[in-house]
Amino acid sequence: MLTDALVVSKSGAPFKFQKIEVNNNLHDNEVLIRMKATGVCHTDLNFSNETSIPGLFPAVFGHEGAGTVVSIGSSVTTLSIGDNVLTSYTSCGNCSNCDSGHTSFCRDWEHDNFGVGRSDGSKAYSSTSGEAVTSHFFGQSSFARHAVVMECRVKVPADAPLQLLAPLGCGIMTGAGAMMNVVKPTSNSIVAIVGAGAVGLAAIMALKLNKEQPKIVIAVDLIQARLDMAKKYGATHVINSTEVKDLKAALLELTDVEGVNGSIDCTGRADVVNTLMEATAKRGTVVSVGVGKLDATMSANIFNTVNSGRIYTGCCMGSCYPQEFIPMLAEAWKRGDFPFTELIKTYPAQEMDKAVKAVLDGSVVKAVLTWDTIFVTLLLGIIIPLAVMLGLRRYSTPKSAIIVPLYIYPAPGAWDPLLEAISINPSLNFIVVVNPHSGPGVAAVPDANYTREIPRLNSHTNVQTVGYVPTAYTKRDLTLVKHDIRTYSEWRSNSTVPGLGVQGIFFDETPSQYDDTSAYFLLEAQKEARQVLGFTSRCLLINNPGTIPDTRFLDGPNMTVVFEGTFDTYQLHGFSHKIEMLGRLQGIKASRQDFGCIMHSLPKDVAGSDASMKKVVRELRNIAGAVFLTDLGENYYSTFGTCWKQFVELAK
Repeated sequence: MLTDALVVSKSGAPFKFQKIEVNNNLHDNEVLIRMKATGVCHTDLNFSNETSIPGLFPAVFGHEGAGTVVSIGSSVTTLSIGDNVLTSYTSCGNCSNCDSGHTSFCRDWEHDNFGVGRSDGSKAYSSTSGEAVTSHFFGQSSFARHAVVMECRVKVPADAPLQLLAPLGCGIMTGAGAMMNVVKPTSNSIVAIVGAGAVGLAAIMALKLNKEQPKIVIAVDLIQARLDMAKKYGATHVINSTEVKDLKAALLELTDVEGVNGSIDCTGRADVVNTLMEATAKRGTVVSVGVGKLDATMSANIFNTVNSGRIYTGCCMGSCYPQEFIPMLAEAWKRGDFPFTELIKTYPAQEMDKAVKAVLDGSVVKAVLTWDTIFVTLLLGIIIPLAVMLGLRRYSTPKSAIIVPLYIYPAPGAWDPLLEAISINPSLNFIVVVNPHSGPGVAAVPDANYTREIPRLNSHTNVQTVGYVPTAYTKRDLTLVKHDIRTYSEWRSNSTVPGLGVQGIFFDETPSQYDDTSAYFLLEAQKEARQVLGFTSRCLLINNPGTIPDTRFLDGPNMTVVFEGTFDTYQLHGFSHKIEMLGRLQGIKASRQDFGCIMHSLPKDVAGSDASMKKVVRELRNIAGAVFLTDLGENYYSTFGTCWKQFVELAK
């Protein structure tokens, strides 16, 4: 079958985005992966210039892949179609090192990961003219929309953000593993990391996960911005190597001439390794994780090495067992203890040249290619300029809005605080969710209080009313959901109550974990809403999973409520960072203006302080296009709370 790939035709040639053939006649132990994202590593760039491996080109590189299983070989037992996986390296699974969990030191490592295809010499890729193209680089060749890999992949949860987790398969795992599994610092240790790229910064971040924290952590790099990041993640000292003539002297000065106990070289430069050996304390360890030229060699004085007990060792892929180590790192990231995703910038795969430039000039620490946005990007390149010319917006959702879950019964005067805020702030947009009876109710129109107040809302041009429809996480009968939508639609056409209609639907309790049944349910519900309400610029569809959902759910609605919960929950689980990273992904169609945040139970010390409230509102505005805040801790949406006016004022 045909797929898209980044092909290097010869040594030194650029990565060219083109069509290739995938031989999807899988071997028994292989699976076919549809890639969602692939990290860009310096190793890929180095091999694209390699001249010492016969038959390497043309080639597809890439070895930090993440995607979904779409086909499996006959003997595959640990993976199923539809599983999300990270595609790390290949190992035989049968040698002594594999048996003991040291799979990156597999007997067949070099042959299986740095050959020019499968272990039997065959290749999974070919050009459209029939020329064989190198596959299975690092066991995967994931610079392609589809990759054939062996079964030994790392399965991740269905709702895992693959665009963010892809780099765990090599660079991030390597840095963290080198620190935790090889250096193994104690509380008395002095450690140094040379090269504060993705690998080096991951090594520093991993110290937080280590049993003991070293007393001194030294980061060395050429770029000051990266040294600043190193300090943010735990470095106690930094050395800008452009400002020192003698790195050995600088390291010894910081260690009172004793030397460092453990160091990690991420550069692959022999001169750096030699310097680290000389700056290492007795019985200290120098760890090489970076590789530059394949023929690079280091040297050490044997007499000094014997008498100092210094150890020089290599560390391949973090000296870890990926099936255990990667899930541990992912869990630490979810807790907020391993913020490696802050290093990532995503690019559509067709913009590989931009990603390479950013990696080489140091402006981006970790570039990640996304494979689902290629055609979307091409289309948006046409649609967005037209929209600008015609004065249109992609969605009607305002860029700055307050989303109000208006579950307050409209007794006379009950909605006045909202109506007053709407009236005196004509430049502030409001999305108002009306909910007469956990939906529209069974009657053709709601009672007299609703028919009086809803038209008052609709009389303002800065208001969009949307009707509440529960989905019970798609467990509710779909016919009942469609009936609710049609009832709201009929409000608008009811001539006895002018101005009663709604301009959209708020689907409550939508799922966050993806499955085909839920996806079909929501697709049908959204289709019904667009048909009966009218697919116009004023039709606003909102999903409310109350948390960050599987990114595949973001395509259907105009807005997704990615957080609904307490202030403490928001802070404890790091939602600010998670939502910010979600908004930065180029592999999804949604962005900041398409996210909503609803926060309740603000502590008294926050709600009672203008400065604290301002900080919270500003933070939410940076990550979401529509927000709501209340200090109420029970019956959150039964009244407007004591901080309503303050919130509205700050949201302007």
